[in-house]
Amino acid sequence: MDENRFWQIVDATLAAGANRKRQYCLLADQLRRLSPTEVAEFHWWFQRQLERSDCSNVEAAWDVIDGVGADDGYFDFRCWLVSRGRAVFESALSDPDSLADVVQREERTQFFDFDCADAVYEELTGQECPPDPVPHSWEEEDSWDAHDGEEQRRRMPRLWAMFDDDGE
Repeated sequence: MDENRFWQIVDATLAAGANRKRQYCLLADQLRRLSPTEVAEFHWWFQRQLERSDCSNVEAAWDVIDGVGADDGYFDFRCWLVSRGRAVFESALSDPDSLADVVQREERTQFFDFDCADAVYEELTGQECPPDPVPHSWEEEDSWDAHDGEEQRRRMPRLWAMFDDDGE
């Protein structure tokens, strides 16, 4: 499975709209139709996207949207970002303010772990999904202090206006 096929599968779940549980079930159903090798490859691509999204732009967007809760909240936010499909994901990496067109205020605490591939792999094989055989590392192009409020306001004015609870 290549990256394009990974995103085709994710994008096909967008038909579920805002119903996260339905989207998760759609993904699991699609994965059950694949071979165990393809399910593992999907899982590896999912993990790679999580690694790619562990960057200043995404961390700052999460900081503004969620107010920086627990570490698993950041993980769930990045899973949610993958679940929104390739176009939203790629846009957010370079322009986190683009999430103002996607996220709703009431969603701020409803991010979830979208990756069910490891569970489907185990369901199909009775074994844990093997680790990714190809190590990946991603170079962040524009590293900055993701918790700097002034920089957040400058880089993400629309997100800041949507989620600024202090009325600043």
